Amino acid sequence: MRWPWTRTEKREAQPFTDAVVGAIYAAAAGTVAADPSGLAALEVAAGLYARSFAAACIQPEGLEETVGPQVRALIARQLIRRGESVHLIDVNRGAVRLIPAGSWDVRGPWTEADWWYRLDTFGPSGNATHYTPASAVVHCRYAIDPARPWHGVAPLDWARSTGTLAAYLETRLGQEAGGTVAHVLPIPQDGGDDSDDDPLADLKADIRNAAGGTVLTETTAAGWGEGRIAAPQADWQPRRIGANPPAVLPTLRGDTYDAVLAACGVPPDLARISTAQGQREAFRRFLTTGLEPLGQLIADELAAKLDTPEVRFDFTGTYAHDLAGRAQAFQKLAAGGMAIAEALAVSGLAVNE
Repeated sequence: MRWPWTRTEKREAQPFTDAVVGAIYAAAAGTVAADPSGLAALEVAAGLYARSFAAACIQPEGLEETVGPQVRALIARQLIRRGESVHLIDVNRGAVRLIPAGSWDVRGPWTEADWWYRLDTFGPSGNATHYTPASAVVHCRYAIDPARPWHGVAPLDWARSTGTLAAYLETRLGQEAGGTVAHVLPIPQDGGDDSDDDPLADLKADIRNAAGGTVLTETTAAGWGEGRIAAPQADWQPRRIGANPPAVLPTLRGDTYDAVLAACGVPPDLARISTAQGQREAFRRFLTTGLEPLGQLIADELAAKLDTPEVRFDFTGTYAHDLAGRAQAFQKLAAGGMAIAEALAVSGLAVNE
């Protein structure tokens, strides 16, 4: 340690070829650390957020051209998968665009307004590197660790143990499913060697060519030259070799699937077969505890960087999931004496002209 509390770090450079070969060996040996980024549960959560934000409307309406459905969907997806999303604010011919950054790093003091970004944007035949102040970058973060405020933290970064467990279970089940599949058929001890005088040559050919048909074979109930006492207990019964995972693995996989969804703010009931009422209630919880809070975080960043106050996301288009419940609420409010227009607004049924 050196004053003032700075640590010197020494790294040994590894040749690129050695690194690639090492990665191949690790993958072949099965010693690669489990990667939760390929989990179906994570993609279910990211896809739900992305599609919901793509379907939402952004207010004020003038931002629709800059923050269109694709931009909104990408921001939402990246927040769930990697915890942060960075876009470069570009002005071209009077139009403001948000260009997604493929990679970036941040430099600067503890005040965010004084940060500088190095952004890499990519195209089909090249990439460009941009050095720009924080005021020209939209940097949305799912969560912030006070020790690293410039770095967004994803849900599975906080729930790392659950994500790793789920990834290992996926890996083990994949290894089970990817193993050798075959049927083993017991044959007499003198089973031949596939030569011209093989006594079982015709039978082997018939079995290979059966293609789901029926093959008539001679019984082995009388034994094989040694009498009935030597006959097998089961006659011509193949034994299958294939995936046979312990029952606990699929059970644990289902448990961790729900846990990953819950960590991402998605009610597990929303991703499984359920009653219509259960699905509506699950989506209502997802809207109020997932979409709207995340939308507020994104809206605050857009308002600050695009110099547009009162940015908000309108998820009215998703209200159809709770239409029956809102109609009942309106009926009760109107019956209680509330004005029709006010009851429509409170129940979310008012139409904006």
